[in-house]
Amino acid sequence: MVLVTGIYATSIPTVFANSRILKQDTKQTANCDTVGADSPVSDSCNQRAETNVNNGVTRTGGTSGNPSTGTLLIRKSCVISGGGSCPGNPSFNVQVTGNNAQTTSFSISNVGGQSVTLGGGSFTVREAAAFGFTPSFSGDCMQTAAGSGEATGTISSGQQLTCTITNTIGHAPLPGVLLVNKVCVIPSGGSCQDSFNVQVTCNNPQPSSFSLSNGNSQTVGLKSGVFTVSEDSVSGFTTSFSGDCTQSSSNSQETTGTIAAGQHLTCTITNTAVPATGTLTVNKICVEPSNPGDCERTGTGQFEIRITGNNPNPPGIQLRGGGSQDFTLGSGSFTITETTMFPFTTFSGDCMLASSPDPFQVAATGTIAAGQHLTCTITNSAL
Repeated sequence: MVLVTGIYATSIPTVFANSRILKQDTKQTANCDTVGADSPVSDSCNQRAETNVNNGVTRTGGTSGNPSTGTLLIRKSCVISGGGSCPGNPSFNVQVTGNNAQTTSFSISNVGGQSVTLGGGSFTVREAAAFGFTPSFSGDCMQTAAGSGEATGTISSGQQLTCTITNTIGHAPLPGVLLVNKVCVIPSGGSCQDSFNVQVTCNNPQPSSFSLSNGNSQTVGLKSGVFTVSEDSVSGFTTSFSGDCTQSSSNSQETTGTIAAGQHLTCTITNTAVPATGTLTVNKICVEPSNPGDCERTGTGQFEIRITGNNPNPPGIQLRGGGSQDFTLGSGSFTITETTMFPFTTFSGDCMLASSPDPFQVAATGTIAAGQHLTCTITNSAL
């Protein structure tokens, strides 16, 4: 019950009418406090206050904005290690993911800002890697790892947060990347089962040593400058290098190159299996300047030749003048013996004339290594 006294006491209906007007005026909600508890207006005021509290708005009476979302402000700072701002005002690509985030991808440059509206819950801010720049995050977001381009945070409905991304140039230049490839070749066919130990030195390589087998590769990060790749020698294989590295010398186990920060280079190491046997080619020359036909007067017109040494194949043959024959034999010394009726026989090439106990035989010796190809020429003359 409201008691009104004074000269306007008879105007009670007008007072209640004015109260109803106040009830409809949301900009003057404070007047609800002047209405009595048993006033017809009080119920409406109480309902309005409860609604505002439930929506998370701390003020009484009325609402503004959208209290179900929060606002995340992304700020950008770009600096040079040791002081100064970034030259050229570069832009950086940023992506925000979260609860129905609006404006999820954008570019931002130094001292710039971008507001992102999103629902309550966790969010993630990612920045695309930019050559030469190291990112860090501060404010209402936490970097997932040092140097990482990602940060996370949590936002509530109606909350306003700030996440600042700072890009520093010159602080930690990106390393160069050297890809070391391995190729193993067996000329006679078959698969290469061997593993080869490789070392990379200079400019803090990561990793500095590793093993590679045929068809495998290893990525090595290293600072700019000259680098060296070396491989342990493996018996039965030759080594060659190709790509962005230069072999020190033929059959050397070492190669060098130069890499710049952020550069990607490739160095391929090829190991070729050395055959277990060598090859000896014997050539036959028969000279008959004064008596044409002497080369044919040996009976068959051919010269009998035998090879002795480490399992020669074939061990013996017959050759006519102008003929040639390949022999395979294991590494070590060898002897070539020819039965001839000619008074003069000479040897040239990779063999040296040796003494023979038989007057109708001539001999020459030499030494061959596995995988080597030698030539010995036998010249017969009637002069």
